[in-house]
Amino acid sequence: MISAKVSGYVVDMTDAIDEANAIAVSKACVRAASQMKALCPVDKGRLRNSVQWQTSRAGDGGLNDSSGEKETVKLNEAPSEESGYFGATAYYAVYVNNGTRKQAAQPFAEPTVDIVFKGKGINDLVKDY
Repeated sequence: MISAKVSGYVVDMTDAIDEANAIAVSKACVRAASQMKALCPVDKGRLRNSVQWQTSRAGDGGLNDSSGEKETVKLNEAPSEESGYFGATAYYAVYVNNGTRKQAAQPFAEPTVDIVFKGKGINDLVKDY
């Protein structure tokens, strides 16, 4: 009888931990995508509007909501279980971020990672969210 109760509690705890992890991943993706939008250089708004996030949870993702030109390309990566992605889908995002021979770099991707995640382990991220 005791082992059944303990086993039941373990199952309940596992579900609670999985849910907390999924929420933390979603919130981290939203925070990172929001930060990337804030750092993104803007001309007509298309690059900023291409910044999106997506997690393995069904229906989780978005942020194509700023003023300016809309980007129609969606993140095409399917995150594995309990993970998520964020990034800019505009074809020229890499050229703006890294620069070219004729255009100076205007970094917005790496600074986002530094601001949101640098020096934090998974325990810190779960605690933050």
